[in-house]
Amino acid sequence: MKDRNMMSRLRQWSENGKPSRKPKAETKRKKKEPPSWYTGGKEAEKPKTPPKKEKVRKQYTVLRYEKKMLVDTTWVDGGEAARVKAGQAVALREMAIGELEQHMIRARVDGVLYMNGPKNQFSKYLKLFKKITSSTIAVCEAIQSWRRQLHSGARINYQKSCKLMERPQFTWSYMRQLQGSAGKKRTTVNYMKKMLDDMDIMFLKGQTEILGLLGHEPELLLGPSRAGISANFIMGVPVCPLLLPCTLQEIANGATPRDQTLRPLKTLEMWPKNDPAIWYGINPDRVRFAAQYLLEEEEHELKLTQLQRGTLDALSTVLKNGRAKTGRYNTNTAMSDLLAKNMILNGDVKVEPQVGVALTEITRERLLQQLQVKLEKAKQTLREAVGDSEIVARKARVDHLKFCIERARKQLKKAKRDTVFVPVKD
Repeated sequence: MKDRNMMSRLRQWSENGKPSRKPKAETKRKKKEPPSWYTGGKEAEKPKTPPKKEKVRKQYTVLRYEKKMLVDTTWVDGGEAARVKAGQAVALREMAIGELEQHMIRARVDGVLYMNGPKNQFSKYLKLFKKITSSTIAVCEAIQSWRRQLHSGARINYQKSCKLMERPQFTWSYMRQLQGSAGKKRTTVNYMKKMLDDMDIMFLKGQTEILGLLGHEPELLLGPSRAGISANFIMGVPVCPLLLPCTLQEIANGATPRDQTLRPLKTLEMWPKNDPAIWYGINPDRVRFAAQYLLEEEEHELKLTQLQRGTLDALSTVLKNGRAKTGRYNTNTAMSDLLAKNMILNGDVKVEPQVGVALTEITRERLLQQLQVKLEKAKQTLREAVGDSEIVARKARVDHLKFCIERARKQLKKAKRDTVFVPVKD
């Protein structure tokens, strides 16, 4: 009975939520270390703890923004079709320039053995010239349509907001060969500016010569007895970007190609060279448009260069109250540099009455500096081409001729004084 009552009470306690008694957890006693009198004063060796295992971190990659080295776009938002077409035209021109470089290298290394003689090499040069000229005209037309599309389809009317970007740059990235064996470097340039001088740089460094008749010295490829392209490295005349016998200014002023009905032109070795004279059979209106477009770009780049040389010093030379007593002009520090930039780029000299005089002075100084640099380059080129001894001899001959002319003038004056005129009777 007692057991039954006890069991019934236990059941009631469990139903009422009373916690049941849990058994005690068994704990192992640590082994005591033996005393020092037993071990002889030596401490017992402690068991070595195993080294902790290093946690292996999972490898992960950090996503970083990398600039795509493709054709860059301007800050003005426009359509993509015109930009892609312009990029294709530029790529075709760069491919033609690469073919010309390879042909120049092979012709120089292999010499007469390349393409069975200089005649075939010369004809290949003319074919590449035609390809480069047509691609240059196509690039000018494509960039003009791209700029027009920026006007019509842009979200921002950049003409009113920023006059400095009147001619937005079509930038192009390419691998530029460094000097010597330093390798190549990726460079981003304004392609319209690159077209103005890349042909001049290529032929000035290459100085391509074509072998001619036996007994005669080799002559330059662009010379009058060869292709007849407008260029003169000694006189400082750059190579025409369109590879024509006329300069860009002459083409824009109304130069015309040679009549195709006339007898074709040939070199001294009777090689045909009629293609540059007839403008490679391209429509003259397209050629004049490209020449005018390149000249406008050159003028715009010249203004930007003048602006960057003296950004604050030259532009702050704006007149305030006319000339001072010392004869110098007072600088107008209140005029903002942005107004001066717009004035120089757009040719707007009606902002203040004194601006025109200041702009004329700045332009004259910059022009004198440019002419001095060109003169020094021409002198250096003349020394390298002719030699110091020849220059001294020519100067001596000129001085002798001047002395003879002056002596003849003195003798003539003396003869006039000594002459007595006697009247003659009828």
